[in-house]
Amino acid sequence: MIARTVIAAAAFAGIASTGAAFAQSADGWPARPITLIVPSTAGGSTDIVARILSEGLRKQLGQAVIVENKSGAAGTIGLQTALRAPSDGYTYVFGYPSNLIVTQFTMPDISFVAVDEFVPIGGIAINEMVMNASAAVHATNPKELVEWARTQSTEPMYGSYGQGSYSHIVAAYLGTANQFKATHIPYKAERELLTALATNDVAYGVSVVTAGKALQDTGKTRMVGLLAPRRSTQYPDIPTFKEMGIDDPAFSLLGWNGLFAKKDTPPAILRRMEQAVQQVMSQPETQQRMIAASSTPWGASAQALDKTWKSEIPIYEALTQAANLSE
Repeated sequence: MIARTVIAAAAFAGIASTGAAFAQSADGWPARPITLIVPSTAGGSTDIVARILSEGLRKQLGQAVIVENKSGAAGTIGLQTALRAPSDGYTYVFGYPSNLIVTQFTMPDISFVAVDEFVPIGGIAINEMVMNASAAVHATNPKELVEWARTQSTEPMYGSYGQGSYSHIVAAYLGTANQFKATHIPYKAERELLTALATNDVAYGVSVVTAGKALQDTGKTRMVGLLAPRRSTQYPDIPTFKEMGIDDPAFSLLGWNGLFAKKDTPPAILRRMEQAVQQVMSQPETQQRMIAASSTPWGASAQALDKTWKSEIPIYEALTQAANLSE
């Protein structure tokens, strides 16, 4: 059994400093625009959250914060792009379990270990995930999906938004944990996975709950279970895997994203950036916009994000091994 990790949402810090105070720092930072690398395609949930954050940071820091999308390879291309940038406090990157943790166990050729190269700035959002099934499967809950897969004469196909991604290992583990074999079809982005589900090119796959709900409303797919320890506040009608009879902590891991910098970035700049992020995340406007985008504002401190990140490394290692994905 894989140990459960409970992510406690950090309280938003009440920081009185103004944007002008950050901009007029003793060392002159920031003196030019800042780049925020998003390791996913434009228009996705992480990208939307990043752009909300970047607008708030621009006001706090008095400099433009440019979002640069670098998708591919389960988010590692974005991390590699950040590693090639100077450690001068002008480049930051969004990280999440797929690119920070999972890939070190599923991509043997990766040239770095994220925990050795990056430090956290702050937790930004929690993304609720859901298991979707094509309408052709006729499954309304996880147990029905499992029973359908077990009775197929050929291996059913499942999709993900990238080899070694969160969506890959959770969907793969569904098969190994329930004694059925399935074929993995990786896509480059979540929207491609959703298209494949809608056209019945794959039988099931994991997405953010917002995208799953929108696709279900078309009648082409069905959300069979929420991958979370409790029901969604925004979509309370979607039952969790546990409620539907599959009580395995692997199906209760929350998705999250946070802001990270290279490890050798000057500490004074890291502290100022953390303060700026906390200030942005504490604002009702930021929180409301993220909720409207179907992401739950997190606002974790650098220390809290670091604890969450490192505590989940052994959990995902065990999960990838259990799903027969570790290299």
